[in-house]
Amino acid sequence: KPKNLPKNCLEAPPKPKAPAVSQKNREAEERERKLRKKKEDKKEDVERRQEEEKEEMQRLMQGEQQRRNALELRRQREQDEERREAEERQRAEEEAVRRRQEKRERRLMEEEDRRRQLQEDVERSEERRLRRLEAIERQNRELEEQKRLEEEQQKKAAEEAERKRKEDLERLAQMEAGIKRQQEAKAKKEQEEQDRLNGLTDEEKAAEAAAKKAHKDAEEAREDAEKAHDEEERLGGKIGDAVDKVKDRMKHLQDCQKELAEAKAKLQSLMKEKQERLKKNGEARESADKANAEEKAKVDSHNAKEDADLKAAVDKGEAKIEKAEAESKEATDKLMTEEEKIMQEIAEAEAAHAAALRAYKKEQEQQAELEGRLKEAAAKVRKFREGVDEEGGIYKTKSGSSSVFRAPALGIAMVASVLASARVL
Repeated sequence: KPKNLPKNCLEAPPKPKAPAVSQKNREAEERERKLRKKKEDKKEDVERRQEEEKEEMQRLMQGEQQRRNALELRRQREQDEERREAEERQRAEEEAVRRRQEKRERRLMEEEDRRRQLQEDVERSEERRLRRLEAIERQNRELEEQKRLEEEQQKKAAEEAERKRKEDLERLAQMEAGIKRQQEAKAKKEQEEQDRLNGLTDEEKAAEAAAKKAHKDAEEAREDAEKAHDEEERLGGKIGDAVDKVKDRMKHLQDCQKELAEAKAKLQSLMKEKQERLKKNGEARESADKANAEEKAKVDSHNAKEDADLKAAVDKGEAKIEKAEAESKEATDKLMTEEEKIMQEIAEAEAAHAAALRAYKKEQEQQAELEGRLKEAAAKVRKFREGVDEEGGIYKTKSGSSSVFRAPALGIAMVASVLASARVL
């Protein structure tokens, strides 16, 4: 029936007028007619409501079917989108994992190559060090052999010099013994001459004492003469005796002076002879000393030359040994420095390798954690998908339509949160 029509349009057409009846019958008929009309209206209203409910139910069923179809399409699109996103994420993760794996493998290979290169460098350096050590040891042996030969030569030269020195000392001792004997003979002669001269000196001293005594007597006589001359006038006859005594004493004084002059002349002659002998002895001693000094100078010069040659040879050998030791020490220090440098490079390479391994393990742990979280998210998604009922709802429920309308939004929100968490991971 058409809806919302005027009530008069639904009424039956008017019947022809019946003959006049009583008032009661008309009222009864009117009441019956009203009741019948009311029933008909009620029936029409019921039918109209049923029709409206049926149409509403059809519309609801169509809307529900459309909603279910839309939800199914959206769910299908979301599933396809999620599947594509999951596949893309999986491909991206696999690609990232593959790139990280390749990068780690390249890094490990580079570290391994570097470590192998360092090991080869260490081995080559060790070989060079061993060769240098062998060369140094060989050089040390050669130097030791050269030192031994030089020491033997020096020892032989020292023995030869010592032998020559001993011969020179013996010859010098013999010469000194001869000179000593000559000096002893000369000293003996000089002692004899000195004794003789001493004897002459005693005579000279005696003559000089006699001359002094005569001079003193002469002085006394002169004084007596002066006294006598002073008393000549006073004493008279005694002057003659005194004059005679003075004359005797003057004569004796002259004799003493004459003897003194002879003694002085003899003493001067002896002194001159002594000076000549001393001069001859001094010249002989000087010549002997000069000869001894020349011989000793020759021996000392020869010994000094041999000592200088020996010392020069020893200094030369020691200088060579010191130079070789310095070169050996320098080479050893250089090898030690290179070895320390190589060991430091090895330690740095090992530290870098350990750091790379730690980073690799950390990335593996992060990857495992990411895979675990992805698995948890996938499990949650699968759990949400398993909750879909046969009619297309997100959750299985027996409640009213409000739960049905509320479930999709809740499921979509949960799926979005899971996807967001997966993207964050």
